[in-house]
Amino acid sequence: MVDASKIHVFDTKMIAFPQGIMAIEAAKLADEGKSGAEIIAHLESLRNKVQFIAAIDDMTNLKKGGRVSAIQAGLGSMLQVKPVLNIIDGSLAPLAKVRTFKKALDFLVESAVEAGLNPEIDEVGVVHMDNLAAAEMVRDKVIAAYSGMNVVILPLSLTVSVHAGPGAIGIGWIKR
Repeated sequence: MVDASKIHVFDTKMIAFPQGIMAIEAAKLADEGKSGAEIIAHLESLRNKVQFIAAIDDMTNLKKGGRVSAIQAGLGSMLQVKPVLNIIDGSLAPLAKVRTFKKALDFLVESAVEAGLNPEIDEVGVVHMDNLAAAEMVRDKVIAAYSGMNVVILPLSLTVSVHAGPGAIGIGWIKR
C-alpha cells in the first residue's frame, strides 16, 4: 500500500512522552517535505536530549514480569520501598530506591529541576497509570520550579502500564 522507499525504521530507545514527542517531530518534518535521511538525522540528535524517569508504586507487576523476585517485591511492599526507574539506551534501569511513594514523586521533580530545563523551548510531560492526583502534584511542582513551563499530563500507554502497574507516575522531557 505504501512505497517501501518511504518507510524508515527508527528506534527512539525511549518510551512514553519522549517517544511521542519524537514521533510528532518526525511527522512535522515529513509535512515540511524533509527527506527520510534528514528526518532520521534530526531524530538521532533528539535521542540524546530526551529523558524519562518513572516511580513505581506497587511492585506486583514488576514481579509478574520477572524484573524483581517475589522476595524483593514482598520486602519492598513491607518496607514501602518504591523503585525509581529510567530508560538508558533503550533499556529499563534502576535509578534509585526510596521509602514511600511521596518521596519517589519528589525524586521525579528533583530530577526534572536538576536537568536545568529551559521553560521557553523544552517540553515536559507527566504520565500516569490511573493516578491523576499524583500526576497533577508532580506537574504543579515542576511548574513552580520553572516559571512559565508548560507541562502536559497524559495517561501512560497500556503497553508500559502492564509493566509499571497501577499508580505509576513518570516524567519525561526533551531539552532542545
